Amino acid sequence: MSDVLLKVEDIQTYLGDSHIIQGVSFEARAGEVVALLGRNGAGKTTTLRSIMRMAPPRSGAVTFDGRDLRGLRTYEVARAGVAFVQETRAIFPSLSVEENLRIAVRGKSDWSVERVFDDFPHLAARRRNGGAQLSGGEQQMLAIARALVASPRMILLDEPSEGLAPIIVEQIAALLLKLKAAGMTMLLVEQNFALATEIADRAVVLGKGRVRWTGACEDLKGADDVRRTWLGV
Repeated sequence: MSDVLLKVEDIQTYLGDSHIIQGVSFEARAGEVVALLGRNGAGKTTTLRSIMRMAPPRSGAVTFDGRDLRGLRTYEVARAGVAFVQETRAIFPSLSVEENLRIAVRGKSDWSVERVFDDFPHLAARRRNGGAQLSGGEQQMLAIARALVASPRMILLDEPSEGLAPIIVEQIAALLLKLKAAGMTMLLVEQNFALATEIADRAVVLGKGRVRWTGACEDLKGADDVRRTWLGV
């Protein structure tokens, strides 16, 4: 079996009459972290939503572990092993931290609720607090932890550092690096160039709905024209 876990092939996605994603193709191998980079409006979030079939492509294909995801509903993509940590975090505000976690548990997982509390001491200290009582950083940690207890094989993360204080960003980075070391496959959308290239193995740069560059993060750091034109870095 190929070590390619996720394969996106020539997807074309529209939002209403707007042609947002125009032939995007890339892949992620098992255990790899791929950063999806680009300016605002480049199509990064829509690409994630296309994979999850929240914005189903009109054409092209997405396969996960060899399974064609066309025709599936979003919850079926999640059951196939793809977790999505949205930029909005989507925490249930009226449920406690522990309740937010327990409703996401699906079958046996390497990440039990108790293991999450061992690895996320900030959440353990607030396990009985409501979701609405958490800081932005705590909500982000809870969103990632909730994805883990669902026993995914891959996690899609949409702007995990957005709006967080620098010290919290460092904590999120440490957490993602820990997940990477454990072999978790991740697709990371992130505006923080330094953070993204610290965590990811490879980068896919989007611009105006198309792939403009792909390669190792170390190579991207030296690709001045690409960074200036498509990232503004």
